[in-house]
Amino acid sequence: MSGAAIDRLIETQRALVAALDSGHPDDIERATALVQAAVDGVRTVGSWHADADLRERLRTALATSDAARMRTGYHADRTRRRLAMVASLRRPAAVASYGRNGGFRLAGL
Repeated sequence: MSGAAIDRLIETQRALVAALDSGHPDDIERATALVQAAVDGVRTVGSWHADADLRERLRTALATSDAARMRTGYHADRTRRRLAMVASLRRPAAVASYGRNGGFRLAGL
């Protein structure tokens, strides 16, 4: 496996982490595409098991990938919380149901 391919992967992952920290969707999309291209480049190269230096570079790549994964989880959770907060401000939607006497009514009204 080429050390240059792993270095490119690490570089693009660091750019993705920076883009996630910035919060700009265009930067995140661009960085994600670059990481995908770098991952594809790493996949096309041969074995890395025999080279200790390459194994260490891959460990660095995995750590950087984990940093991006944690940021993605944080942003997803933050978005879920914001959506839940906005949803709680709305009046609950009326739900059609049948009452005890069998009559049709709108629950929640």
